[in-house]
Amino acid sequence: MPESAPPPTAFSREFNFVGRVTDRRTGSGIPRAKVIVYRDGNPQTGGRTKARGYYFLRVPPGTYELLIEADPRDSSSAVRTTLTVADDSPLHRDFVLDGRLALRGSVVDEQGRPLPGVPLHLVKGNWTIIEVRTDAQGGFAFEHLSALPDYELLALPPGCPPAREVVALTADMAPVTLRCSTVPAGAPPLHRLGAALRELWRYRGLVAQMVKRNLRVRYQGSVIGLLWTLADPLLRMVVLTVVFKYLFPARGDIPNFSVFLLVGLVAWQFLTSAVVTACQCLTAESGAATNTAVPLTVFPAAVTLENLVHFVISLVIVFAWLTLVPLVHTLALHAPFVLSYVRPELLWLPVVILLQTVLLAGLAFFFAWVNTLYRDVAHIVNVVLQMGFFASPIIYPATVAVTKLDALRPGLGTLYMLNPMAILIEAYRAVIFGEDPRVGLFPPLWQVAYLVVPSVLLLFIGFWTLTRRQSLLREVL
Repeated sequence: MPESAPPPTAFSREFNFVGRVTDRRTGSGIPRAKVIVYRDGNPQTGGRTKARGYYFLRVPPGTYELLIEADPRDSSSAVRTTLTVADDSPLHRDFVLDGRLALRGSVVDEQGRPLPGVPLHLVKGNWTIIEVRTDAQGGFAFEHLSALPDYELLALPPGCPPAREVVALTADMAPVTLRCSTVPAGAPPLHRLGAALRELWRYRGLVAQMVKRNLRVRYQGSVIGLLWTLADPLLRMVVLTVVFKYLFPARGDIPNFSVFLLVGLVAWQFLTSAVVTACQCLTAESGAATNTAVPLTVFPAAVTLENLVHFVISLVIVFAWLTLVPLVHTLALHAPFVLSYVRPELLWLPVVILLQTVLLAGLAFFFAWVNTLYRDVAHIVNVVLQMGFFASPIIYPATVAVTKLDALRPGLGTLYMLNPMAILIEAYRAVIFGEDPRVGLFPPLWQVAYLVVPSVLLLFIGFWTLTRRQSLLREVL
């Protein structure tokens, strides 16, 4: 018998299933969203939406599970539903999702002028996700992004240093303004230094906010607040007064020995607090230093100003003490009330404070980056400060130290006065007490020049080296 023919194959019809996927927030179509049709857990067909969010599938009759997914990393941007395909079933369905987000903003220079044509990279991890260029008005837009917290926006202006900022993308995010330095990498040092100074000045409001925040956080919850600034020098003054005035009275004929000590202690505390906190200012603020485009010079500048506020408050307490002592004598002994510090020399006090602030600002800029790269520096600084306390005229007059050192070997006294803090402490005491060899003398002109020139030079070196190493420091942090 002839072999029977195979049965005819049943023809399986397919239906055109179409629709559109739109964003719930904006109402616009979501491009490249995944549309996958499952049957019994197995994918049957699928595709991606077009530029305006439309999709098109060919599906045989049956019951399926339909998955619409705008972002595979974000479960809130997906929809699962049952799909029945038959002759009488609707073949058009639209879906509304919490679609991807957009990152918009502008790139400007130091003066706030837009920079057109700047290449921009949106980086996730070590990979560039999207690359665009700014338009004629310096604007940019990255569309259809996932709501992730650690995108890095990298601007590469031709011939100039790159600018970067870490952004956390949210639905209500404001446009980002990325500032770039337009100073070429090969520009003269003074040109680049001027640009860095202008950049720091532009963030002066942030510096003021950081100073207020640090003062508020340091004394949050305390009863006497800023008065704790004087706790350390006052306690030291009491201990040292008892030791050198009553137990071992080898202090010489120093009038008002307790205030003599207090002036030296508050000036020394200004130094130690500024330097120690500057060593830790970048590591303590590592999150803000690495996740924002704020120049790193902001942090040591804020530390210096914060400690300047403490020092000024300490001086106010010193003058209050100098006022209280004669007032008590007047009330107790009916003596005339005389304020010994009211004299023309007191007008030099702001100049002395300015000189010490310039010196400490240079140290703060320098040690901020050095300690970030070499963490042992902070420990060395603490040891040097402890030795410097006894090498500075805090518990004794500088004239006594110079006289005894010159008696040992001529010239040692001059070498001793090369200590900048010795010059500053002598100047503070001369301003407050008046010129008195037993207390303090105004520094001669060569000492003033010696103090001013290295202080300004140190400020320049510290600021310049920190500015040049910002990229390296951000990587280390």
